Amino acid sequence: MWEQVQQALNQSMVRVLNELASLVPGVVALIIAMVLSTLLAWILAYLVRRSLLGLRFDDRLQRWGFPRMAEWSPSRVRRSL
Repeated sequence: MWEQVQQALNQSMVRVLNELASLVPGVVALIIAMVLSTLLAWILAYLVRRSLLGLRFDDRLQRWGFPRMAEWSPSRVRRSL
């Protein structure tokens, strides 16, 4: 009787480990995709910010008649803090 219980527990443990092992590649792929997406987002944010600073976009907004949008600019927010 104890041998049957032990065999059932071993079989269930093997099934759980097999399912866990089949799940690991998907989780690793998800983590890699998230890390790469985050890096790409940081790079794009940096490039957009640098290009807008180079174009003096905040100053142009005020000249074009959008003073309320210029208040949202990061340079203005930093000054008010």
